[in-house]
Amino acid sequence: MQKFISGGNFEEAAQLVRKNLHYIPDWVEETCIEFGTFDIQSIPALEQGGTVLALVGDDAGLAQMHDMVASISELEPWIEVVEQHQYDRQLFKAIMSAVAAHPNCLQTEVKDLVGESDGHRVASLLSYLEKAGKIVRIRSGRTYKLLMPKSTGALIPAPKLISKSHPTHRKPPTLREIDLSSLSYVPLPRAPLRWEEAQADSGRAAAPRAENYFEVHDADWQIATIEAIPPSERPDTAFRKMAPTYSGIVTIDDLGKADGLGQTEAAVV
Repeated sequence: MQKFISGGNFEEAAQLVRKNLHYIPDWVEETCIEFGTFDIQSIPALEQGGTVLALVGDDAGLAQMHDMVASISELEPWIEVVEQHQYDRQLFKAIMSAVAAHPNCLQTEVKDLVGESDGHRVASLLSYLEKAGKIVRIRSGRTYKLLMPKSTGALIPAPKLISKSHPTHRKPPTLREIDLSSLSYVPLPRAPLRWEEAQADSGRAAAPRAENYFEVHDADWQIATIEAIPPSERPDTAFRKMAPTYSGIVTIDDLGKADGLGQTEAAVV
């Protein structure tokens, strides 16, 4: 969703916002069950996502977002945020109507044209409108002139950029040949080829084999013999915790990775 917002593809972003809204209730419930509380501080789908819905004019999506937030107590901190998005929906429309009615108006004048005191909020929404291609901003001194995309003067050719570091009226610098024999340098040996590295590795001494495969703690046991178990009879490596008993051993898979157990969070053999 955020990738599409950054790229100015707000219709695609809005589709993902709507999809996210279906996941949020179950996600909140699962978070509360797992952690005992819902202490998430930021939910992009309710923050940037709400602005996207307001920008594309999705009143139904904004209403769904408001109803969901109002019905889940853990989402109470976002009620004001969602209500701001609903207000922004109307403000987006008012800004576009003002620009259409007053072509070439300055950005600093828009807040008075729409009756909004928060100039920073208006500037932020204008930035979204420009990225979405719904208005055109043209630099005018320290601010911008605003036009609708199809207005006369909206399409202005970009100024030709001239690199100041290489002025075209100057002659290129004269090339000078460097006498390598006059330079002081230290020759380095060439890097070994891969087959040479492989030969060097094969000549190294093999790593010593472990003498003790197991360590006994908090018991008077002694290791009598160690027998290699055939691969077909070896236990599932997901069972990584082991508790010996007089009659056998209890193995525990505490990460939910045992074969054939699906989404089971833990298993004991």
